[in-house]
Amino acid sequence: MIGNQTLTFDQLIIIFDKLNHYSELEKIFIKEMSEMAITFDQKQQICDRTFFQREVGEKTIKEMMLLAKTFDQWVIIYDKAFFYGDLREVIIEGMSNIFTGFNEWQFIYKHSSNDSLRKKSLIEMSKLATTFDDWHYICNESVYGKLPHTKTYRILKKKALIEMLKRAVVFDEWRHCIYDELPGSLKRKVFEEMSKLATTFDDWQCICNMSEIKDYKKIQKKAFEERQKLAITFRQKELIYDSSNPLTRSLENLSLSANTVDDWINIYMRTKPNSKFKTKALEKIISLSLNS
Repeated sequence: MIGNQTLTFDQLIIIFDKLNHYSELEKIFIKEMSEMAITFDQKQQICDRTFFQREVGEKTIKEMMLLAKTFDQWVIIYDKAFFYGDLREVIIEGMSNIFTGFNEWQFIYKHSSNDSLRKKSLIEMSKLATTFDDWHYICNESVYGKLPHTKTYRILKKKALIEMLKRAVVFDEWRHCIYDELPGSLKRKVFEEMSKLATTFDDWQCICNMSEIKDYKKIQKKAFEERQKLAITFRQKELIYDSSNPLTRSLENLSLSANTVDDWINIYMRTKPNSKFKTKALEKIISLSLNS
């Protein structure tokens, strides 16, 4: 009750939102709202309005933790605790004691600052992984993650790579299987599968860009040839030019595909100083700029 009036929680919220941060009145209404709030959603509404009052906000978040029943509610609590850094780790640990799905462990892994909990999360994820993307995530974190590269992570990485190879079907999945740790015979298999599935210029360009392809000359040669056949746009032909032998490549041939100011600027930047072709490129830049 405020004054002589008995108000509902929703009415208190409506009035509070009109107070324009008059601190004395806000304190009165926050106290009344806090005493009346019994559901998670009501506590959340208070939290949304008291982030600038640390004591009230932190108390409300702790009360929300006692009421939370779903993973989504715990994520809301984590987000609301943005201004209370120390409390966030407590929330993450609380989540780890309740939820057991892959996505939940992944969230915990991403947001925890506790190395021990992150390690546990990655191990739990490996027990629950079912898809290529699940194993790709685990593999990436085992290779590139911030966790110490101990025996546990080497084992996870090896297992993840095996599981990825079992599940890879489309081109993009196979290309994600290339890691330095992959044995040469398996790398060859990955490149062979990629070359079978490649259909576009970008697919073949992806193969050409991989540094490991130099060890597989036959596949590399095919990739260069297929890329050449499919190149249509200036950008595509420019990529071929940049990766071609400097002694045999021709700017004049590349210029046949140049149609825009940007195309001719790229040609100009590649020409030798004081050459006739540099002058031609400059004239094209001026002409296209004035007539566009």
